[in-house]
Amino acid sequence: MRGREVQQGLTVQAVAGTHAVLLGLDFDDPSGCLGFGIHRTDHTEGEAYWLRGLKAFASVIPHPTPGMDFSLRQQPLQGFQWGDYTAKPGHDYTYRIVALGGTPAALNETVDASVDVSSEAEDDGIHGVWFNRGVAGSQAFVKRFGQYTPPGGADETHPAFAWLSRGLGEAFVRFVGQAIDNQWGLRGAFYEFTWHTGLVALAAAAQRGRGCAAGGPWTRPRQTAVRT
Repeated sequence: MRGREVQQGLTVQAVAGTHAVLLGLDFDDPSGCLGFGIHRTDHTEGEAYWLRGLKAFASVIPHPTPGMDFSLRQQPLQGFQWGDYTAKPGHDYTYRIVALGGTPAALNETVDASVDVSSEAEDDGIHGVWFNRGVAGSQAFVKRFGQYTPPGGADETHPAFAWLSRGLGEAFVRFVGQAIDNQWGLRGAFYEFTWHTGLVALAAAAQRGRGCAAGGPWTRPRQTAVRT
C-alpha cells in the first residue's frame, strides 16, 4: 500500500510492504531545519511512540556508546528517506513527520505532515510473500545477539536463525508439507540450497509422492546448488 500527504511544503510519501515501510520526504524550504522527527501510531495494537535512530548531534552526545539508539524527536533524521523495519504485517499505521528547528540542544517543531498506510499481509490465502532478514538488519542483529554472525557451530535451533528467517523458513516447510500425495507437484527456483531442514522437507514430499499409486502427475522436486 502507498500513501502521500503534503502539508505546508512538507511532502511525505510512504510505501508499505509486509515488515517494512519506506518513507520519502521533500521539503520546499529546508532552511533552518535541523532534521525530521518521526512519530508512529500503530492503530492495530494501540501503540504510539517516536521512532529511534542511531545517530546523534555531536554537540549533544559527543561520545555515544556503541549500540545506543535515540528518539528521533531529540536526535532527528538528517536526510530525506527512512526505512521503518519494525513494522508488522497487516497493521494500520499513521506516520507523523515533524520538521525540527531551533538548536540541537533545544529543538522545536515547525511543520508536520501525517500519512496513513497499511502494511501487507504475508499470506492473503492466494499469494504468500515472506522476506528474511539480511544485511539491512545487521545492526539490529548485533544489538540482539552481540555479534555480527550466528555463533560458530550453532545448529538451526539457535534463536538467531529464527530471527533471521522471520517466518520464511517456517512458511517454506508448511508449503512443501501440502504435497501429501502424487496429486501434488512442487516447482521451485533456488539460487543456492544447502539448508538441511528445507532439503529434508522436499525429500519427504518426494517420498510421499513415490509412495502413492503410480500414474499420478507427481513432479519430483529438483534441488540445484549454485555458488559464485
